[in-house]
Amino acid sequence: MFLYIYLITNLPIPNNYILWLYILFCYFFNRIYYTVHIKVMIRSVYFIAVDEIVEGKEYYLYKVHTDKRLGYEVYASWDYVRLASDSTKGTPVVFERDPDNSSQYYIRMIESNYSDHVYLTRDSKGWIYLDTKAEASRFCFFLDAWGRINLWHYHGNEDSKNFKLHDRGGKNWLSIDGYKDNFGNIDRNLFQVEEA
Repeated sequence: MFLYIYLITNLPIPNNYILWLYILFCYFFNRIYYTVHIKVMIRSVYFIAVDEIVEGKEYYLYKVHTDKRLGYEVYASWDYVRLASDSTKGTPVVFERDPDNSSQYYIRMIESNYSDHVYLTRDSKGWIYLDTKAEASRFCFFLDAWGRINLWHYHGNEDSKNFKLHDRGGKNWLSIDGYKDNFGNIDRNLFQVEEA
């Protein structure tokens, strides 16, 4: 490589030693940078991303491209699902397959403010709150190769009734009015799935 640079630039080595030191520094720095960058990329894919959802296992659902995960907060005497305001907060969820339909799942948060009210449920306006399993909604999902999940209510499909966060009063509340239409317009949120 050094001979190649020397032949192209045709600069005498002794007279331009500062330039040669700079070229050597850039060459080795780039090798170190790319090696570290690749290791970080491999670690983020290999150690963090989930490639399948295992029933009964606890996962965090992060909004894609953020460090915030889903949690809950009391509103109108119910726990409604929202994006936690702090990256250290949030509640793990567990996927439970519907025994009557293997493509649908109940999603259970591992805790709540009210006993047995831990299942994600759609209210009449499309907002997601926590209720008992008897009242809970069922959801479908598609998990891509990067561990991102698109979730939708079982009455919808991959392009309608998708999970969507709405900012209300500085808080991001979860609903199921996200969509992708035939014109390529997308208004939904994907979530990164990571083991709890």
